[in-house]
Amino acid sequence: MGALALVVPTGVQAQTITHDNGNVEFGITGQGFLAGDLDFAAGIIDPNFRYPASDPNARQYLQGWSGIWLGSDVGPVASHLDIIDGGIFGGEWLPLTTGAPEDISTDAGRQTIRTEFGAAPTETSDLPFTVFIEQVTHTWADGPESNGVVFIMTMTNQSDLPAEDLRMAFATNWDVDPQVNETGKPSQDLATWDADRQASIMFQGDGSVAEDTTHVATVLLRGSLFAHRISPFLPQTPWTWPDVQRSDFLGSPQVTRETITAGNRQTITAAGPVTLDGLAAHTFVFALVGGETRGDLERNIDAVADVIRRPQAVQTSVNDDGIQLLWEPPISAEIFGYAVLRSLEEGGPYDQVGPRIVQTVEYLDTNVQPGTTYYYRIHPVDLAEKIVNTPSEPATATTSPKPTAVSTLALGLEGTPSVPEVAIALAKPSDVDARDVDLLLLRNETGLAPFTIIQQGKFTEELRDVEVEPGRTYYYAVRLINEFDRLSDLSNVARVEVPLPVAAPSLDLKDVAVYPNPVHRSRNSELHFRNLPIGTTIRFYTATGELIDRADNQQISIYDWTPGPDLANGVYVYQIEWAAEAVSRDPETAPRDTLPKRIAGKFVLMD
Repeated sequence: MGALALVVPTGVQAQTITHDNGNVEFGITGQGFLAGDLDFAAGIIDPNFRYPASDPNARQYLQGWSGIWLGSDVGPVASHLDIIDGGIFGGEWLPLTTGAPEDISTDAGRQTIRTEFGAAPTETSDLPFTVFIEQVTHTWADGPESNGVVFIMTMTNQSDLPAEDLRMAFATNWDVDPQVNETGKPSQDLATWDADRQASIMFQGDGSVAEDTTHVATVLLRGSLFAHRISPFLPQTPWTWPDVQRSDFLGSPQVTRETITAGNRQTITAAGPVTLDGLAAHTFVFALVGGETRGDLERNIDAVADVIRRPQAVQTSVNDDGIQLLWEPPISAEIFGYAVLRSLEEGGPYDQVGPRIVQTVEYLDTNVQPGTTYYYRIHPVDLAEKIVNTPSEPATATTSPKPTAVSTLALGLEGTPSVPEVAIALAKPSDVDARDVDLLLLRNETGLAPFTIIQQGKFTEELRDVEVEPGRTYYYAVRLINEFDRLSDLSNVARVEVPLPVAAPSLDLKDVAVYPNPVHRSRNSELHFRNLPIGTTIRFYTATGELIDRADNQQISIYDWTPGPDLANGVYVYQIEWAAEAVSRDPETAPRDTLPKRIAGKFVLMD
């Protein structure tokens, strides 16, 4: 049917983020719409569910009218669209300030988008409830589950009063018949209800044009089925759009099994009823799934139903106590805990280890042997304390003793006084094969933990640190790491002092160089002082004689001054003071040849 005209409330803004990692391309707009995009300024809503996304000529099978309802058999129903006096208007769902779609993906293989919207009584809608909806959608990059979009729909009562007998429905207008695109005529599709999978399935029912074998479905994955209706689509029968007809439907627990004749069809799949006490929440889970054939669709629905019940993202690490396992809870499952199963073979068989039920999302397996590879799967345990056969993807870990620590670390100072380098030498522990370990070089300036890794690479008995500065003291240590990421203990800690360079005896104030002039902020310029005698003091003044900065008793022959950001552009003065020997600064007691000597100059600071 293409894009549809829409009248919307003033000020409503639309934002779309697209699921594009799997075999379904699906736009998330929020506000109860299942449209691919909303251009409210142009009054347009676009179709959605481009499938299969791997095909550059793929079609969009879900028409833009599709959306989400919430209500009961009494009063108005919250929805995305309404018919009022023959016109199509935005429905009762209200956008929230923080509810714009947001990609919150944390797993490389799964894309997750979150949006929020709500419904409440207004001047134009006497809804009998105030409800907040958090919609979280998931798609997968690989596997048969990549052919679907899962909707985790959590509704929360925002009132202190109960919200009674609520039903949530997905109203979906699938168009599979290609003539909807080729000729602009209404699609000629058939629909059927798969009771085992709680799936409303749509497929082409007109053989007069090129056949599209694609099957698509709206699936209730979590929640009690209340009703399923298959009806001719608007404008033939507009009963589904006015609120009074919606509430009639949500009060009638009918399940339409199939259609006999092909036509432009809409299906409504409703879950519930649920009564929410004050501030209580409840979650339903729906999915939109595609398949190349009926059999392919059924396999894909089963895969989507399984993946949301699996523990996710299992991680393993080896430590001194055993193998540590961490995982994420299933996306949607009512569970009591988990069972940890282990095998010595990649394909099993798996045996349970540890307690009968693990009630956290971590487990430390201490019953392991060195040099052994273990394979793990995490199973959910349901509320009846039975193991559910929707295990996580396998995870593996190999036990290995940590490498022996280095105990022979030694340091040497090389380079020049002004450009020093630290040479680091060590010997390999006798029981370590250098081909099996990497080396971490660590450093700090306290000799106490923590240390910072400054180099990492293959094992070597000679290292060099060129990132050192005169006048500082450094502490070094090394650790070995093997192919199983086991770290050795810290080596012995070695200390080195990098001395300050001694200025040449012949240096005098006449040898000092000062540059650049002017100093440009835009070039991050500094005022450089070179060939300074040891013990100089540098002062900085404004043109009117106000002291703005000083650097006392310089112990190296170079100094770089950075002007502060609060200094205005203009002319400034530097003064360099120096005494040939360490002397009293009292002119009455100091010999004449040791009285301080001074030179001064001007420089310009500009942008």
